Amino acid sequence: MTFRQIEYIVAVEKYRHFATAAENCCVTQPTLSMMINKAEEELGVKIFDRSKYPVDVTPTGMKVVEQAKRVLAESAGFKEIINEGKEKVKKEMIVGILPSLSTYISPLILPKLFNQFPDLKIRLIETDAKNLTATLKSGEIDLGILSAPVKDDQLNDVSVIQEKFYIYVSDREDISRKNIVTYNDIDASRLWLLENEHPFVDYLKLFYLQKRPLSPEKKLVIESGCYQTLINIVNEYGGMALLPQLAIRQLSNYQKGFVKQLESPEPERAINIITNKHVVGNKLIESFIRVIKADLNSAIANFSKEKDKTLLNVY
Repeated sequence: MTFRQIEYIVAVEKYRHFATAAENCCVTQPTLSMMINKAEEELGVKIFDRSKYPVDVTPTGMKVVEQAKRVLAESAGFKEIINEGKEKVKKEMIVGILPSLSTYISPLILPKLFNQFPDLKIRLIETDAKNLTATLKSGEIDLGILSAPVKDDQLNDVSVIQEKFYIYVSDREDISRKNIVTYNDIDASRLWLLENEHPFVDYLKLFYLQKRPLSPEKKLVIESGCYQTLINIVNEYGGMALLPQLAIRQLSNYQKGFVKQLESPEPERAINIITNKHVVGNKLIESFIRVIKADLNSAIANFSKEKDKTLLNVY
């Protein structure tokens, strides 16, 4: 099987459409189809089920696709090693990040990254966790920033910081006058969460929902990937929202007056950087990780120093 056939297989799996895959590979559809047919004949398996629309991947074909992605990623790492040996510098770094993290992490890390790597083009792509890990495996992005560990034998997972969660409360809520909020104080029907924060719902249930009758069903259900949406809803509609430490930095001093500390144990999460295990010896990625880690840890440290001055009602 040729390297080009491997690229075609990965493209069809990505787009689930032969014409679109051919267009993105800069070949005609008949050429792409013929090359994939030859690969299937050589392997003695059907990789794609062409009877379905969009095109589906067979169970055996999925194993072929995963191996093809590893080959492409390893090839990218090989080219990087050769370039470093020739003292060539990578011109672009592609970073995938969750939208809920990008809002407050991107403004922190980008100035330092541009200062550290002035000749480098940085492409920041906001995407969901599933697509982020998939594009990392296929070598389409160089590193990803997630809010949870990733268990995948093809990926490296580096914990960068651990940040706590606080609760942002509307001044129309009774608990807005409290300095420390207990889990029993929280009305689940008035608590707004991001769509990817279901682990925190389970966390809260563990401490208080099982200890008292359930609150009425929510009349408002929010499916958002942005903390600013939750903040705006609390400001205008009322209720409360869980906010991580770094997101609180962007609040005005007046808004910080409605940020409350939760009773111990407080919810917290790790911010993780993930890379492809098969991309080895990439000094630029290693440098990127060091800069990002230093920036985020510095921001958390400054948050801790300034909380007495800025979080008016928390401590």
